[in-house]
Amino acid sequence: MGIEINIYQSRKWIFIFIFETMSSSLSTNVKGWSLENIIAHIKKEKGASFIEENEIKTKFGKQKVNGMSFLRLTEEKLTRDPGPFKLLYGPAEEIMQIVEKLKDPTEDLINEFGKMSTSDVPEESDISRIAGESAKISLHQLYTGQYTDRYIKEDDLLCYEKYFKSINLTVTRWCKIKEIDNKGKIIVVSSINNKDTFDSLNDLESSILEEYKLYNNLDQSLPGSKKAHVYTFVMRKLGSVFDLRKKYLKEHPTARKED
Repeated sequence: MGIEINIYQSRKWIFIFIFETMSSSLSTNVKGWSLENIIAHIKKEKGASFIEENEIKTKFGKQKVNGMSFLRLTEEKLTRDPGPFKLLYGPAEEIMQIVEKLKDPTEDLINEFGKMSTSDVPEESDISRIAGESAKISLHQLYTGQYTDRYIKEDDLLCYEKYFKSINLTVTRWCKIKEIDNKGKIIVVSSINNKDTFDSLNDLESSILEEYKLYNNLDQSLPGSKKAHVYTFVMRKLGSVFDLRKKYLKEHPTARKED
């Protein structure tokens, strides 16, 4: 099942597809959860032993954690010592994984993404010049799986956004990452143009544009940029894949693209 949302802004039209619903039926109103709802959900995700071993119910109860405050937890709040919870890094990461899955992208992320602008994206000729170094880093090198919060991880929301002068519209498409394999193939949770596996970000971009054309009965050509990492954003980071590749190179100056 999917959700389709149209958002129009005065500076430009934004057409946003969101084909993702949250997996838990309880997540429709997480902000209204009681402590009992939270504990029941953690038990469902991690088991009763996880709650007991880490004294989750006692610690959350003492701090009067409810749905609203649960969604605002951070790793720093959970592990701070002295602090309200004093959890070890491992269980804190597992709690944060649950929290991130429950957050509604149509609320916080779209609001935050709306503050960003693509008006400052360089012209294609400039992108070709500056994108060379970042291209040395593969998408898989940025993918850190499930339990870390650097670069790209499982369940991250990606957002492709690019303005097309030919139609005076910005095409924006959201998707959720299921996996990025060691060959750089991107697997998403819900299909895009009847595909859920893409050879590269450029392949993902092509499918997004083809889907947009079919859905809107467009005759105009929407050519891909071939620099899709400039226009593909990791919503948890609120930055483009291009930016993350530059950051990776800064932190790993001798790194080179995987074979």
